[in-house]
Amino acid sequence: MKKLYKNNKAGKLAAYSAMAGAFVAAGSDANATVVYNDITDVTFGISEFYALDVDDNGAFDFLMQGVTNTSNWTFASVVGNFSSYGYGGPSNMIVGYTGAILPYGSALNAGDEVGSDNGFISNTYNRAWLASVYSGVTYGPFADVTDKYMGVMFDIDGDIHYGWVRLDVSVNPISVTVKDYAYDDVADFAIEAGATSGGGVAIETLTEGQVSAYSFGNTINVIVKDINAGVNTVNVFDIDGKVVYTSGVNGNNMSINLDNAATGLYTVQLTGANNAVYTKSLYVQN
Repeated sequence: MKKLYKNNKAGKLAAYSAMAGAFVAAGSDANATVVYNDITDVTFGISEFYALDVDDNGAFDFLMQGVTNTSNWTFASVVGNFSSYGYGGPSNMIVGYTGAILPYGSALNAGDEVGSDNGFISNTYNRAWLASVYSGVTYGPFADVTDKYMGVMFDIDGDIHYGWVRLDVSVNPISVTVKDYAYDDVADFAIEAGATSGGGVAIETLTEGQVSAYSFGNTINVIVKDINAGVNTVNVFDIDGKVVYTSGVNGNNMSINLDNAATGLYTVQLTGANNAVYTKSLYVQN
């Protein structure tokens, strides 16, 4: 099932993370662990944004977007360093190359290595284009592809980690589907695109049919639809991954007022029976 993430209000970025599961698998090195996130497919298009949190810590590592720049140019791109707006940082980059005009992300195949030997796009915003259409001509290695991998490097607590993101991309019109992603939890250790091996145990998740959350102004509303889900705890994280609210959950409806919080994106995490989790990012305005 695909979910659409829209920029619903001018000047605001609406981006929601629908985490469907996290798998931990042993890598080829005795000390290396691949952390694999299998999400409910997320599709975005023109004038829409998706905030990617590779290590699922509540802080967004990359901002993906679909854009119409002029009447005859549309494109999809990824930004790794939009830190002034709460996305990524100077070390967050995408595997790619500089073309005749624009830097493009490389469309990797399963098994391709992502590590220090790759070329990474480094510019003002560490921005790489995936695919674009200019005056009817298509450009970029991600144009009209299925199951290709975007290689990434990003910072975790001052250390560099490598990962991959599996994408489907079409250009008529521009549409990007994020399917799953993974990273190596050992700093500076390369990872193969598509690596998920090791037979790890899945972390259970709570579905939209069991719980939901939405924001209005500075209030986050939580609805428990299935009492058998055993939802017992709610945490709210700011853009830096810091807990700004925590509480037990009693009843089917709960309103969380964040009147002292700064305007911006916050992540709501609900925990239920057997440590099943539900995570969603919401825009809060004060």
